[in-house]
Amino acid sequence: MNTRLLFCISLMWALSFSAAFAQEEEPDINAFIYVDQEALPLNIAEIRSSITYPERAVKDNAEGTMIVRILVDKTGTYVRHRVIKEVHPSLTVAVEQQIANLKFRPAVANNKAVMHWVNIPFAFKLVDQKESQVRANIAELNEKLKTDSLSYELYHKRGIQETEIRQYEKALADFNKSLALNPRKNKKKDKGPYEYLFYAYYGRASAYSGMNKIKEALADYTAALETATTMKAVDSAVQATLPSVYLERGYLYALDSAYAPAIADLNKALQLSPEKKCEIYEYLAEIAVAQDNPSSLVENYSQLIVCRPKDYLLRYSLGFYKGRSGDYAGAVQELKIAADSTGNKALKLAAINRSAWSYLQLKQYAEALSEIDKALKINALTPLSYYYRGLVFHAQGKTDEACKEVRKSLSFGIEGDERGEAVAFMKEHCGGWEE
Repeated sequence: MNTRLLFCISLMWALSFSAAFAQEEEPDINAFIYVDQEALPLNIAEIRSSITYPERAVKDNAEGTMIVRILVDKTGTYVRHRVIKEVHPSLTVAVEQQIANLKFRPAVANNKAVMHWVNIPFAFKLVDQKESQVRANIAELNEKLKTDSLSYELYHKRGIQETEIRQYEKALADFNKSLALNPRKNKKKDKGPYEYLFYAYYGRASAYSGMNKIKEALADYTAALETATTMKAVDSAVQATLPSVYLERGYLYALDSAYAPAIADLNKALQLSPEKKCEIYEYLAEIAVAQDNPSSLVENYSQLIVCRPKDYLLRYSLGFYKGRSGDYAGAVQELKIAADSTGNKALKLAAINRSAWSYLQLKQYAEALSEIDKALKINALTPLSYYYRGLVFHAQGKTDEACKEVRKSLSFGIEGDERGEAVAFMKEHCGGWEE
């Protein structure tokens, strides 16, 4: 059964980082801005369920994950978007017809809501059968149920087919009926196979997920796993399905901010199904972002780099968090790869500046100054570069030169934590600062 049609979130929500917090005004789409809390989609399941799979995409056998970068305002409202990764033109049209209806919990920086860009993936996977065939299967099951209205197997099979075409309300009713009639559930003498009980809970969980009923879905995923543990010999099909159950329950736990059980489930899915490691590490990285856990991010991004070696934004993020974890030499290594390889000037500038910061922590001042010079050649008005150069000069005992550089950074509009630090520096070492 294909329970993840148009229903997964990639491990990255939004990889946009820098030393500055989000501004009050609209941020540039390529700015790397750190926030305390990312913008979180609230009705993503509803929007995904409303997106149809265009016939043209079906004929072209188009599958994959489309990534859309969305600007979310301070009220959590969609402003506009840009497609970052396209799968098929008709799929792009299908997503763009619904995307403005997304609602968000806004991003937060310094305890206030801010405008922020966030990446939202839309996963498209073709079902094994075309919709017309699924509907034909449902019609056939309808006829069988006319003469066998107490068959929990038939209700279960119809629920699966209804889930395939996202008729979640009907699927939910059929899974409820299947569970009500299941002899294992009713403890009847002729108990029948455990497998139908397992799949009924799993199917109902999938229907609840499609309806964005997280609590109910979590309860049924748990019931499915508990059923599997009561089986004396786990059926091979059930065994093959267990990783998906853990994966989907872990995803929902993360969506519900229950991070500890989410991590446990995702690690269990990884243990049972290592071939899904790229998807699983994305989820784990998403959780680490939400928890602001640098060491966990380093671990997960290191695994993801193996999956996406040419993703230089990911490479930058790995370097950024290595630096936050105290591995400054490792940070420089990753940041240089990002800076030397990317064609995105904003990303290159961010990587070079962060590399300069890492060299500063290592007290390798000549190298830090060299990186700062590179950054200023890209953009001579970059306030962060002047601030870092001021810190280098100060470390070298060149107070007058340091004050000039820090003053420039303030004049050019340095923001976030660094602005407060720069003002404090001016007051302590340079005779003060007036806005």
